[in-house]
Amino acid sequence: MTKRTQTPVDVYVGNRIRTRRHLLSMSQSDLAEKVGITFQQIQKYEKGVNRCGGSRLAAIATALETSVAFFFDGAPGHDVTDTAPDFTSVFLANSRGFELARLFAGMNAASQSALIATAEALAGHPQEQAA
Repeated sequence: MTKRTQTPVDVYVGNRIRTRRHLLSMSQSDLAEKVGITFQQIQKYEKGVNRCGGSRLAAIATALETSVAFFFDGAPGHDVTDTAPDFTSVFLANSRGFELARLFAGMNAASQSALIATAEALAGHPQEQAA
């Protein structure tokens, strides 16, 4: 028997589960309790380590107050020409990214610009000066 490896779709769906859970400020334990599984299983789904079956994904969608289609919206393989990662989903799936997005939304325009300039400097991508 061969070991199943995670696919880009498994990882994408897991990121979408995590993103939606964060948007609702729900813990892995809370989601697990609503679905009737362990939080460790939720962790595995979110990391794409375990594939989430149809009925389980439907239960997760109900618990997260969304449709099953939400988890596949923009998934890799749906557009053959689209091989770039979905940076928004990846960013929001990370708890630090989600927190940064939440804080960023509450800043004024000047603070947002300063934060972007700081992030570009830290990443080694200096901001181009507007003409």
